[in-house]
Amino acid sequence: ALDESHAADDVRLVLRDAAMLRGRVMFQAGGVPGAVVYGYSTADPSPSIVPSSCNEAGEFRVRLAPGTTEAALIVGAQGFSLRAVRVPVGKGPVAIELDQNGGRLELAYAQGALPMVLRDGIIIHFGILASWARANGGLVTSTHLVTQNVAAGDYVICPGGDASSSKCKRGTLAPLGQLRLAAAE
Repeated sequence: ALDESHAADDVRLVLRDAAMLRGRVMFQAGGVPGAVVYGYSTADPSPSIVPSSCNEAGEFRVRLAPGTTEAALIVGAQGFSLRAVRVPVGKGPVAIELDQNGGRLELAYAQGALPMVLRDGIIIHFGILASWARANGGLVTSTHLVTQNVAAGDYVICPGGDASSSKCKRGTLAPLGQLRLAAAE
């Protein structure tokens, strides 16, 4: 709402160009057509995340908040491990290498309290993880998520989306391994 003590000509709207990140999703020597890339600014506390599909050469473009210098990318393609990486923005195209060494991730959490999930310090938004689980024959209920083909690495689950909680649980998923984490209440 406009404060009536100010005239309408005191309003100033500043528009900035969105940051654009370009890259290629790769496996061995070639691109991965149809891979889906979710990107967001690591500095944005409430990012808007829109998926971007790779073209036939595995190339993608992700629009980010203006001024973004570092982005988190969550990358998935059928037959490959879901991967989360941090990349610099504004330094040219990035290459994201996928693998087929993913493991099984099982998460337990309280009903009505979706957890925050991190891989190697990168937030994997729960909706993305749930979509991946469903697409890979996994299970998503009001208290559990089980999925296959998740990249190896260090995982953290925090109850109610609070990464500062002392109740966060940590574990390492080995290549082709299994990891079960339960968010404590």
